[in-house]
Amino acid sequence: MWPPDAGTVEEIHLGLAKLFESENDPISPAGVKSQQMLESACERPNTGSGDHYKYKTLDTKLAALFHSLTKNHPFHNGNKRTALVSILTALHRNDRRLKSEVTDDDIYDFVVAVTADAFPREKHGLDVDEVVIEIAKWFKDKTTPRKITATGMRVNDFIAKCTAAGGLCKDAPKGGSIIISYQGKSIRISQATRQIDGPVVREYLNRLGLTNAPASMGRDRPSRCSGSV
Repeated sequence: MWPPDAGTVEEIHLGLAKLFESENDPISPAGVKSQQMLESACERPNTGSGDHYKYKTLDTKLAALFHSLTKNHPFHNGNKRTALVSILTALHRNDRRLKSEVTDDDIYDFVVAVTADAFPREKHGLDVDEVVIEIAKWFKDKTTPRKITATGMRVNDFIAKCTAAGGLCKDAPKGGSIIISYQGKSIRISQATRQIDGPVVREYLNRLGLTNAPASMGRDRPSRCSGSV
């Protein structure tokens, strides 16, 4: 699970300020009002110690972050917009998105209600933890997995991406095929293969456990295959 840290949220805020500087509703003045409040908001999803965390799911972690960013007001202006885009960024990084039926009005009403302490309803009488649970329920109900379609690619390109993510590539002992391995898992590809179809790419990545491997892991690391493909 990837919740944004304070540095990422500040970058989002400054990006929004740049985006809106020529609009009717600019974020002005922009910038951090309280570094302590910003860091506190971004650390809240990680509340706990050891293996025991208060917020155990993506929905509850993002709910805690969103609640803190809207209520702590760590920026001079644009706190609601920054909180919303931070959540949308986190959803994307965790392969989720808002459902297509969620309208701009739905989002606006939700953000305003949370900020005004009127979510899930006015005069709700809930404590802070209960409000966070209700926000998490909203995220869970309004989001869906983001479908990632694997595209076809040349075998050489596939090998390069696997090795860039930390995989190892070598010729099979008896020749005729190439072995790509990652953390104890492996696949074989015939040396006669030049192109891999999208569904096969996805299947290979699943079998290797590389579907969530960070793209920057082992970047610029050369392929270990000695034979040409």
